[in-house]
Amino acid sequence: MMIFQGKLHIHEKSTLPEALTNYAYTKHNDEKMKLYRSAIRATEMMDIDYSPNKIFIDFFWREIGLKIDCSPIIMGFKKEDIMDYKVYILDFQKKLNHLINEQKEKSLMDDKFDVILGTTTYSLKIFNDVVEKELDESILGRHAYRTILEAYINIKYLLKIESEHTNIWEEYKLYGIGKYKLPLLKERETTRIKDKTHFVEPVIDSIINEILWEEFVDIDLRYFDKKKIKEKFEEVGEKDLYEILYEYDNNFIHGFWGAVRESSMLHCNNPSHRYHSLPDINFEQKMSSVNPDIYKVINKFLLLVSEEYQHKYK
Repeated sequence: MMIFQGKLHIHEKSTLPEALTNYAYTKHNDEKMKLYRSAIRATEMMDIDYSPNKIFIDFFWREIGLKIDCSPIIMGFKKEDIMDYKVYILDFQKKLNHLINEQKEKSLMDDKFDVILGTTTYSLKIFNDVVEKELDESILGRHAYRTILEAYINIKYLLKIESEHTNIWEEYKLYGIGKYKLPLLKERETTRIKDKTHFVEPVIDSIINEILWEEFVDIDLRYFDKKKIKEKFEEVGEKDLYEILYEYDNNFIHGFWGAVRESSMLHCNNPSHRYHSLPDINFEQKMSSVNPDIYKVINKFLLLVSEEYQHKYK
C-alpha cells in the first residue's frame, strides 16, 4: 500500500521488490523465504515507526499487555555428562600429595614449586566448590571457570618466559602481594568498613610481610609483565579459549547485559506481550553446566605439573 501510495520508493537493486512479488507464492520452508521474511519485516517496522497510528498502536499493546498474564519459559539443559567429578578431584588430591611428599625439598625453598602447586591447588579448590555445591549451572560456575582459566594461562605463560627472567617466580609472588598491599593501606586510612567485613586485616598484614617487609613491596596496578591477558593467551597457544570462553564468561564477572539476560531474565512466550523478558525472581533459570569445561582446564593443569616434574600421571 505504501508503494502504491507513493510513500515508499525502493531502489531497483534492493531485494524487497522480489520479496514482495514472490512472497505469497513461495513455500514457507523454501530457503528464499528467509530472505523474503526478513526484508518485509524490516520494512514493516519502518512503517510502524512513521505511522500516524503509532500512538494507537502503542496504546493497544500497552492495554492488552496489562490485561493478560505473562507466560515465562524457564530453560534447562539435559546433563549427558556421566563423569564422577568428585572421584576425579579425590584422585587429583592424591597425586598432588604424592608429588609434594616426593619433592619436599622444593616445597621448602623453591618459589617456582610454590607458585605452580599453589595455583593448581587453588584452581582445584574452586572446582571442588563448584562440584560440591552444585554450582555448575549457575552464575558463580561461570565466574569459577573464568578464574581457573586465567590461573592456568598465567602459569603456562610463566613457564614459557622463565628462561628469559631469572627471578620470575619470586617476582610473580611479589606482584600478587603488591595487589594485596593497596587495599591494606586504604583500610588503615578509613574507619568506614572495619565492622563486619570479610577483609581481615591481621591476615592480610601477615601475608604481605611474609617475603619482604611491606615497605619494600611495590604496588603495580598494571598487568603482570605489562602484558594484557589476551597477549598471554596468544603466546601460549590458547587463543581460541580466550576468544570464546574467556570473553563469554567475562560478561558474568562484570554483570554485562548479555550475562544478565541469559542467567536472570526469563523469556515470555505470550505473543500479546511481544515476547519481552521478565526477571527470574524465583531463581529457576539454569544454564549449561561448566563442569566439562572446568575439567578440561584442570586436566591441562595436571599435564603441566606432570611434564614439569616428570610424573607420569594417567
